[in-house]
Amino acid sequence: MAKNANLPNVEELTAANAAAIANLEAVAHTALEAIESLSALNLNFARESLNKSSKQANAALKLKTPQEAAAMNADSVQPVVESVVAYAR
Repeated sequence: MAKNANLPNVEELTAANAAAIANLEAVAHTALEAIESLSALNLNFARESLNKSSKQANAALKLKTPQEAAAMNADSVQPVVESVVAYAR
């Protein structure tokens, strides 16, 4: 039986498969690192948001007049917007 020069031999197939597996492994590691970073970012943002909203709720419980409530509401908008913008980056 004659060999066909256009068909790869076993060694070439093995080398190609090994290279493909190495590339897949590198992509998987990169994806996991990205997921880990994103998860850490999300957890930190959630933790900060919970702490800020808890402080704000405690401060709201101490308010006595509608004017104090309005002032607190006005003062609290800017930090929330800055936090969301920083998270979006």
